[in-house]
Amino acid sequence: MKEKAIFVFLFLMSVLLTVLPQTAHSQLKPGEPIVIGVPTALGSIEGRDGWMAVQMAVDEINAKGGVQVGSTKHQLKAFSIDTREHEPGIPVHDALTAMEKLILERKPHAIALGNFRSEVLLASMDLISKYKLPYVCSIAMTPLFQKKILDEYDNY
Repeated sequence: MKEKAIFVFLFLMSVLLTVLPQTAHSQLKPGEPIVIGVPTALGSIEGRDGWMAVQMAVDEINAKGGVQVGSTKHQLKAFSIDTREHEPGIPVHDALTAMEKLILERKPHAIALGNFRSEVLLASMDLISKYKLPYVCSIAMTPLFQKKILDEYDNY
């Protein structure tokens, strides 16, 4: 199971690193780490296991020297915040507030894994678009996710 989670994260990272040079490369200084934000429900199995997979992958990648962006190698740093979106009765606004706190305090270059509760995922797209961050989403439990992207491609 751990190998599968690491494989999925490494795949997502390869997608991210394909997009990153086009979006955040100009913001990266030589030797500065690439910061990945992971807003998720840490109290849920999916959120906790996803966060552990991110940490293992970051450790593995950094142990091999980091990632090449342009002509410079960069280490990865990952930070998570608990959105609590899996808890009954937690309003969407609370999960979005946690996500925005992560973005403002940790200043990630990208968001990975992210939300799995459909209404939080859909609302988070506007927040991530506001900060112009690449979003590597591992799951979308609603077809509205794809529809929103297709309908407003330039925003997402």
